[in-house]
Amino acid sequence: MKQLAWQQIPSPVISELLCNVGLDGVVIDTEHGFFDNQTLFSCIQIIDMCKKLCYVRVTEPNKTLVRACLDAGADGII
Repeated sequence: MKQLAWQQIPSPVISELLCNVGLDGVVIDTEHGFFDNQTLFSCIQIIDMCKKLCYVRVTEPNKTLVRACLDAGADGII
């Protein structure tokens, strides 16, 4: 079973910190965090560069956002 951190604070610095606590990856929770697209994509790319799993929890099914997250390097959508 994979161990994942949940990120609700919209900051690439937080993403990097969460990548360095010994877990397998990070779930970026856009449902309860206030991420703009630029910050969201930066967080995804930081997690990807750290070679950790990255999942994005979206507030609603939005094809454009889902495709953009996957293109930015997310491993999956919740």
